[in-house]
Amino acid sequence: MITCPQCQQQLPDWAKVCQFCHTDVSKIARPVAIAKPKPKSSLDAPNWVWPSYYAIAGWYIISGLLLIWQGVSGATATGASALAAGLMLFVSITGGISITIGIGLILKNPVLRKVCVWFNWLTILVSFRGLVSGIFLSTLIGIGWLWALSNLISMIAAAFMIYLLAETDSATEL
Repeated sequence: MITCPQCQQQLPDWAKVCQFCHTDVSKIARPVAIAKPKPKSSLDAPNWVWPSYYAIAGWYIISGLLLIWQGVSGATATGASALAAGLMLFVSITGGISITIGIGLILKNPVLRKVCVWFNWLTILVSFRGLVSGIFLSTLIGIGWLWALSNLISMIAAAFMIYLLAETDSATEL
C-alpha cells in the first residue's frame, strides 16, 4: 500500500491517481515485493529419478506381459483342471493390472499413480510375510533363504517405487 501525499489516504500499490482527491501518485515509490520461494519442480529431483521411474514403469509392463503369457499358456495346457484354469485366469488378470499400472506411470496418470502406491504398499506387506516365512523355512529347509532373499528384494523395489513416485509428484501436478 502507498499513502497519498495530499490527503494521506491508503491506496493500492498499482494506483496512478488517488481515488479520494485525484492527486497524481504515479511518481511515489512503491514497496518492493518479497519474492516467494518457488515450489519444488521436477528439475529439483536428482538426475537419476526420471530414468529410474521409467525403467520401473517399463518393468511393470514387461512383467505384466509375462504374467498374461503364463496365464494363457497355463490355462490352455492339456489336462489342466478347472481350478488350475481359474488360477491361470487370476494370473492373467494380475498381469493386465500390472500393464495398466505401467502405462499409467508412463502417461503420469494421477489415479494410476495412487493405485501404484497402494499396490506397492501391498507388495511390501506381502513380501514381509514372505520374508518372515523364508527365514523360518531356512531353519527347516536349506533353500528357505532364497525365498527370504527374493521377498526382501521385492520389498526394496516396492519401497524404491514409492520413493520415486513421491519425488516425481510435483512434476505431475503442474
